[in-house]
Amino acid sequence: METEALAGAPASETEPAFHALLDQLQPWMDVAQLPTQRESLSAALVQLCTAQAELVPLVRTTLRDLAILPEVYLSVSDSEYEDELFALSAMFPSRLADAMNASSRREELKQLCTERLRDVLFASQMPAGHMHEFSWLRLVCVLRGLFQEQLLENEVKHLLDIAAHGWSESFENLAMCALILNAEQLVAIDENKCRQAYAWIKSAGRSGVAMALAARYTGASLDFVCGIVRKTLNLPVILEKKDFMAFGMLIGGGGGGGDMPFSPDDLRKLTIVVCKDANSESMMRADESILDTIEAGRLEDGAYAEAVDGVRAISSVPAFLPSLIENGDSSASVQALLAILLLLLVLEAAEKRRQFEALYDGVHLLEKVDAIRWLTAICREHERFGPAVPPFVALIFVYAPELTTISRILLAHDQAAWQSADGGKRTSVTDPRHGLLAFRSRVIHDLEGHPYLDASLLQIHLLYEPLLQQITDAGELEIYLQDLYLLLLRSQRAMRMLHALRADPDQASRNAPRTMDSFALLQEVCIVRACLDYAKNADTACHVPLFGFLNDFLVDRQAVLKVLHWQGYDADLIDLLIDRLPVMRRCYAFLADLLDRPDPTDEQRRFATRLATCLLRRMPPTKSTPVEIIQKRIADLQASPHTDAAKTKAMLPTNISIDVMDIS
Repeated sequence: METEALAGAPASETEPAFHALLDQLQPWMDVAQLPTQRESLSAALVQLCTAQAELVPLVRTTLRDLAILPEVYLSVSDSEYEDELFALSAMFPSRLADAMNASSRREELKQLCTERLRDVLFASQMPAGHMHEFSWLRLVCVLRGLFQEQLLENEVKHLLDIAAHGWSESFENLAMCALILNAEQLVAIDENKCRQAYAWIKSAGRSGVAMALAARYTGASLDFVCGIVRKTLNLPVILEKKDFMAFGMLIGGGGGGGDMPFSPDDLRKLTIVVCKDANSESMMRADESILDTIEAGRLEDGAYAEAVDGVRAISSVPAFLPSLIENGDSSASVQALLAILLLLLVLEAAEKRRQFEALYDGVHLLEKVDAIRWLTAICREHERFGPAVPPFVALIFVYAPELTTISRILLAHDQAAWQSADGGKRTSVTDPRHGLLAFRSRVIHDLEGHPYLDASLLQIHLLYEPLLQQITDAGELEIYLQDLYLLLLRSQRAMRMLHALRADPDQASRNAPRTMDSFALLQEVCIVRACLDYAKNADTACHVPLFGFLNDFLVDRQAVLKVLHWQGYDADLIDLLIDRLPVMRRCYAFLADLLDRPDPTDEQRRFATRLATCLLRRMPPTKSTPVEIIQKRIADLQASPHTDAAKTKAMLPTNISIDVMDIS
C-alpha cells in the first residue's frame, strides 16, 4: 500500500510522496468530507516525520496552513509557543471533531489533545497581545466545552485575568463564553475573586453572563447575585428574591440549590468558538461563529441558514442561541436559559442604541427585533414556563419598548396559564384567557408613553391576533375591545409625534396631516374588519359588547364607514349589521357613489345591490336617497349578460324578489 511504504522511502523520495498524500486529501478539502483512508494517511504522516525529521517543518506548516489532521499535528508538533497557539486555534474545534468522529482511537486522541492543550495554555509563557489572548480563550472554550475538562483553581484565576483585559467587543463576547463554560469553577474559588469576577461582568455590561451564573447557582450567595443582576440590567424596580428564586428554580428544572441543569452535552453545545479559516476576519467575530458539532447533522442547510440570518442583524446576539432553542435534543432547562440569554442580549443591544438617541423607522426596527420570535419555543411549554414568562416579557417592554414583536408571542399562545393582574396569582389552566387578557391589559396601560411601543403595537396586534377568535365570554371581549381602542389612540398620537421628529419642519407642516390621516384611516378600517371577522362566528352573548363598540366607534368616522363598504366584506353580514348598528343609516350618504362606481366587478355590483336593498327594507330612506339609481342598478344587474342569476338572487335579502320589489 502506498501509505505504508512512505516511512521506509529514501529521503529524496519522501517529499514528492508527501505531496502525493496531499493530492489524496484534496477531494476532502473541497467538499468537506472525510477521506476513506484517513487513519492510514495519518499513520503514514506520523511515520514519515519519525523517519525523516527534516520533513517535520514541511508537514507541520502544511497541516497548519490547511487546518487539517489536528491529530497528526499534535503528534509531530514541536513548534514555538506562538505558532502552536495560532495553529491549534485554527484547527479546533471543527477539524478535531472530524478527527474524533472518524478515529477508532477516540479516547487516545482525546488524551493527546487535552495534554497538549494544557501544555500550550498553562505550561508555557504566553506573549502579550490581543491575537494571542483571543486564540488562548478559544482553546480554553475547546478544553471545557468539547473535552469536558475542568479548570484548576490557578487556571480559573488565569482565565479571569485574561478575560478582564477587554481588547474589543468580539474579545469580550469570547470571554463571556469562556466564563459561562467554566462557571462552576468560577463560583468555587474564594469569595473575593468571585466578587471581582462579578464586578468585571457588571462593568463590561455582560448581562448574559450575570444571568447565566445567577440562574445556574441559585443557592450561592443569592442576595449578592440578585443585586448584581439587578444592577447589571439597571432595573428601575427591585427584583424580589422570591421571584428570582422561582426563576432560578425554573431554569434549574425545579430542583434549585445545587442541582446542575447542564449535562456535558449541553456544555459542549454552548461552545461557540468555531473558526475554519485561521486567516479569516471571522475569527475575530465570535458572534458569527457556531460550533461545527452543533451544525453537523442536526439542521438542514436551508433551515440552518434561516436560523443564523434571523439573529445576525443584532451583532451582540450569538448566532448559536436560536438554533439551540429550537434544537429538540437540548434539555428544557437549557432551552429556557438560552431563551433568557437571547432576551437579555437583545435588550442590551437596544440599550446601546437608545444611548445614542437613534431613531429607527418601523421597517428597519422590525427587522432588527425579529430574533424575539425564538422565544416562542419557550412560550409553547406553557405548563412549565408559563408563570415565569410575563415578568420577563414586561422587562422587554420597559427596557426596549420598540421591540414590540413580543406582543406577537403574548397573543399567539392563548392556551398558556399566564399570571393574572391580582398579586401574581396563577389562573386556572382550564380557562387561561382571562389571565392572559388581564396581564396584557395591565402591560398596555402601564407602559403608555413609549412612542415606539405606542406606534407599533397596534400594527403587530392586528397582524398577529389569534386571541380574539378564541374569546367566548362577553366580559373578556369588553376588556379586549377597550384595550384595542386605547392602543388606537396611543398609536395615532405617537405616530404624529415621531413623524414630526423625523420629517423636515417645513415638509412636516404641509404633509403631516394628510399622511397621518391616511395612516389613521388604515388602522381604523383594520380594526373594524377584525371585529367583523369575529362577528361571523361569535356567540349571541358577545354581540352586545361587540356591536356596541362598533356603533360607537363608527358614529364619528364616516370615512371609515365609506372605505369599509367601498372595499367590501362578507355580504352575509349585511343583514346582521343593519339590524344591530344604527350607524349603518349613514351609508345612504355614499350609496349612490357605491352603486355608480366605474367598472365594478360582478361581486362589487352584487354587494352594493344587496346593501342598498337591505337598507331600503329596514331603514326608511330620506328624501335625498337616490331611489331611482338604486332601482336602475338592480335592473341593470338583472339584465347583464355577465351576471350569474343564481348568485345575484342569493345575494339579495330574504323575501325580496327583483321582479316584484316595489322601491318607489
